[in-house]
Amino acid sequence: MFSDEGYTTLFRVRGMPVRLHWSFPLGMLMIGGFNFVPGLWLAYFVLVAAHELGHGMLARRYGCVVTSLDVHGFGGLCSYAGYPTAYQNSVIAWGGVLAQGALGLSTLGLVAVLGQPATEFSAGMVHVFTRVSAIIAVINLLPLNGLDGGRAWKLPGFWWRRVRHRRTSSPHPDDLAAGFAAKIRQREPGPFRKEPEEEVGRVVRIERGPDGQVRVVAIDAGEDPERFH
Repeated sequence: MFSDEGYTTLFRVRGMPVRLHWSFPLGMLMIGGFNFVPGLWLAYFVLVAAHELGHGMLARRYGCVVTSLDVHGFGGLCSYAGYPTAYQNSVIAWGGVLAQGALGLSTLGLVAVLGQPATEFSAGMVHVFTRVSAIIAVINLLPLNGLDGGRAWKLPGFWWRRVRHRRTSSPHPDDLAAGFAAKIRQREPGPFRKEPEEEVGRVVRIERGPDGQVRVVAIDAGEDPERFH
């Protein structure tokens, strides 16, 4: 049932296998204080799976192949293969806490609409999706290697460097003004350009030829247009 690594595949989400480690029940006993709290256990599994799924969705967005979404007794792991940049790895690192945030906000919305949970099972799930999730997110975002925060907090630095690069590479307003002025000068008549002659009012007449075709014939300026009417 379990592989050599100690995992078994439960199901797949858009082709990404969700695997459970044999240590998960032991971790749940410790988290539940060795009490029978199935709501808390189920909610913890969903929370960790959602966290890893958030990583996996962003990894796929950047062209990576997600090999597994693992849930074990003390957390989870998203494994993917590909060649993401350092910037993309920072974005992927934020996927877990963003998924937790979405799950927590959805839970708070349901509580606001439906009221406080009436059973111990649902109360345990609400507790995990809100308070426990917030604690896990804060710990996971600590700027330490091995945690998501070790890569996630590099993202503001990447954004700042991008902004600085755009500022330095974009043309100065004076350069833009000089460029427009040069374009205007190109349209102005040069020293060897023939000045346009004074326009003379043009008169035309329309006639039908022997073949039945209609022609527009120009009249010289000196001719009297009345004789062509």
